[in-house]
Amino acid sequence: MTSAADPASGRQPGEPWLIKRYANRKLYDTVERRFTSLSRIRTLVRDGVDVVVIDHDTGEDRTAETLSQSIGRRRRGVDSDDLPGLGLLADLIRAPGKLARAVADQDRGVDEIRDLRREVQELADTLDQLLADRTPPAGGASGGPGGGPGSTASAEQR
Repeated sequence: MTSAADPASGRQPGEPWLIKRYANRKLYDTVERRFTSLSRIRTLVRDGVDVVVIDHDTGEDRTAETLSQSIGRRRRGVDSDDLPGLGLLADLIRAPGKLARAVADQDRGVDEIRDLRREVQELADTLDQLLADRTPPAGGASGGPGGGPGSTASAEQR
C-alpha cells in the first residue's frame, strides 16, 4: 500500500479494525494489542469504525454474530435508556426483504420522476414554440380566429 500507516495503531488508512475471536470466546483487539469486550466493540462501531471479527482458528468472518451478541448483551445489561426497542430489533430481522422492496420502490420512483421531468421540459419547449409562432404582426390588431370587427360580442348575443 502506498499510504503511510497510522503510527498510533499500526493500521493502514481504510483498513478495518481487526478483532480475533478465540475458541474460548475471548476477543483479541489486534490494533490495540489486548483482549477486548463486546462493549468495546459496540463503542467502536458506534463511533463509525469498520470492525471485522475473524475466528482465529478457521479464519471465518464472525462479525455479524459478534455484533448480534453485542446487542443481546446490551439488552440484558445496564443503561436501558440506550437500548433499541423490541420493534427495532424485529425490524432488523425483517430488514433484508423490506430493504430490497424499499430500494426497488425508490428506483422506480426515481425513474418516474426523471420521466416526468423530461415530459415537463418537452411540454415547456412546445409551449414556448407555440407562443413564439402566435406573436401578432407588428402595428396590426389581433387577427386570430373571429378576431375581426364585431367579434367582441358577448356570449349572450350569439
